[in-house]
Amino acid sequence: MMEMKKPTSHLLDFLKYGIASHPVYKLAHPCPIRWGEGLLLTHTKTFLKEMPTLTPEQKYRKLYESLYRLCEKEGWGDPFSYARSREIHMAGLLGHTVADDYSGADAYDEEGGCEYKSTIADKINATYNGISVQDSWEEQERYVVEEKIGNYRNHYYARYEGGKVAEVWKLKYWDVLKAILPRIKKQYKAIQDGTRTSKDPRIGAIISQGYIYEHGVKVI
Repeated sequence: MMEMKKPTSHLLDFLKYGIASHPVYKLAHPCPIRWGEGLLLTHTKTFLKEMPTLTPEQKYRKLYESLYRLCEKEGWGDPFSYARSREIHMAGLLGHTVADDYSGADAYDEEGGCEYKSTIADKINATYNGISVQDSWEEQERYVVEEKIGNYRNHYYARYEGGKVAEVWKLKYWDVLKAILPRIKKQYKAIQDGTRTSKDPRIGAIISQGYIYEHGVKVI
């Protein structure tokens, strides 16, 4: 009978902690391998073997395809559609559930569907655009309050620095409506009067950093 050799310390560390434990490949964060979660050692060995010879473009393609496959498997949709990747990232960070489609709520917290806004600007802000114009102001107000914006109790605003979240704030829907309804009404009147010069026929509004800091609750 063939004698089973005891694994070396490097192999033991590799099996327990993954690529980060290998003496040649020191990474900033550990990459744990858990057999029960479907991460196969053979895949990691292939990754170790191939990565040093890949060009930056090839590495990007591999990561891109891997991320797409993960999102497809989990039912999160296309991570590269509009700001979907940030919605998935924010939901995981905040402990929310990612919405399973692109229309309606971006995610779900303990109070139901919620709205996400993110920016890479130096100052945090929230942009609400693409608001359809209705036939009368009464219909417009009802649409904004009941269907487009006010139907989500919590609105989360994140500012990104690179690939990481620098800060996240939460506003209640009534504070969001208090900020944007006057701006929407002003734009609606300009559209009806024919004095609006924007080429985009839809309505939009921005909530400033000052308003967010004054009325919001800092989450991160």
